[in-house]
Amino acid sequence: GGIDAHTHFELPFGGTEASDSFESGTRAAAWGGTTTVIDFAVQTTGTRVEDGLAKWHAKADGNCAIDYGFHQIVGGVDDDSLKAMERFVDEGITSYKMFMAYPGVFYADDGQILRAMQKAADLGLLTMMHAENGPAIDVLAAQLAESGRTSPYFHGIARAWQMEEEATHRAIMLSHLTGAPLYVVHVSAKQAVEQIAHARDNGQNVFGETCPQYLYLSLEEQLGASSAEWGDFEG
Repeated sequence: GGIDAHTHFELPFGGTEASDSFESGTRAAAWGGTTTVIDFAVQTTGTRVEDGLAKWHAKADGNCAIDYGFHQIVGGVDDDSLKAMERFVDEGITSYKMFMAYPGVFYADDGQILRAMQKAADLGLLTMMHAENGPAIDVLAAQLAESGRTSPYFHGIARAWQMEEEATHRAIMLSHLTGAPLYVVHVSAKQAVEQIAHARDNGQNVFGETCPQYLYLSLEEQLGASSAEWGDFEG
């Protein structure tokens, strides 16, 4: 059967929670021919990595219709979380995810990412990266909200492709510096794809994934985006 390497069951985020439980999600996966999922155990800023992993084990235990494993989200890089990454290898956690977005929740700055990638290179772990420039996006989103531009269309405008391309390039450069393999999750901008392709062409150990909606739903074609409107905002 298939292996789905990126699921989010029972994930709390932004005041909501993912609609699928480990039971309903893995039952649906089995009907569709997927026999293994890899979900994300969550550590948010200010909490312990070990507590996040234990919580996800409790959510999944006895509730899954198929095989499952975990990536570990590291929402705060410090000495304790780096030591936990070493211990987690013996528990089968050989990949972890970091975020260049969502300050105060998951965000890691470049220095934290560097330290984590150095540890990953030493341990043979895979670094998964949510690559978009979160602090800059937060400024754009606040400016749009202050001007009354809050329709769904402007969600895409705040998350401009330049913010994804820049962060993807930055993650690739940190990966190159440290020698850590890099897996860029849910790539949505063609410019970010070009950064990944360029790195791979140069022999770097970099991978990317996308989602169906990014292949079939574009800001320009489906949501009416135009450079003229974006230029008006810039002015």
